[in-house]
Amino acid sequence: MMIQQVSIKTATVSKLKTCKFLFLHGFGGSVHDWDAVIDALPSDYKCESIGLPGHHGVPINPDLSFEKHVDQLFESHLMNQSDPIVLVGYSMGARLALSFALRHPEKVKALVLCSTSAGVEANASISQRIAWETCIVNDILTLENKAFFEKWYELPLFHTLQKKPQIMDEILSRKSSLDMETLAQSFQTFALSHQPNYWDRLKNLAMPTLFLHGEFDSKYATIMHKMNAILPNADVKAIPNASHALHIENASFVAQSIETFVAEL
Repeated sequence: MMIQQVSIKTATVSKLKTCKFLFLHGFGGSVHDWDAVIDALPSDYKCESIGLPGHHGVPINPDLSFEKHVDQLFESHLMNQSDPIVLVGYSMGARLALSFALRHPEKVKALVLCSTSAGVEANASISQRIAWETCIVNDILTLENKAFFEKWYELPLFHTLQKKPQIMDEILSRKSSLDMETLAQSFQTFALSHQPNYWDRLKNLAMPTLFLHGEFDSKYATIMHKMNAILPNADVKAIPNASHALHIENASFVAQSIETFVAEL
């Protein structure tokens, strides 16, 4: 059994020698959000965690559309990359990865999408969503950094994270350098209500795709099972002991899930 495991791992590394992994964080995150996951992956994997526009000095142009920003972001990181990439995204970052993969499938070998959605669902109220997003933008612009994120992490999505004060302290510290004005611009630009609705296009996504959701994130578990049912070549997996921020709460299991997934590519 041990020989077989080593053989599978060696084969995986061999097939991925020229393949690059791009990791995208979520709203209010940073490139370091993926550190623990990347550290748990085989050292042969070529991994790069990239910052999203409006975060930690990455410029954002409020005049550009959602998809224009997505294309600009990836263009700068794929300039010298001829082989297809594996995109790994969380929440907002996963929506950007999905957008790029749908419109440039020849550049993407596989997708790992965590805690995300394809857009506002048909039966949902877009006006209610816009009203909620407007309140969030107002909070970003009126509250101090720490006060905003303490309120943000009181959302039910993060209920298990709230019980882990050491992790919460580290998260809040990492966000303390964020500029709130550009963060507000980022939230508006990449808001779910501003994103093209990709639900009807999911059936065209042929590349291997892995959906990951926290076992205690019932909202996104439902959404991602719906997405999984539409895609022709996809699987969905629950990450134990985690809610929405699964890559922070259980990085080792996320890394294990990614490694198992790419072994079959």
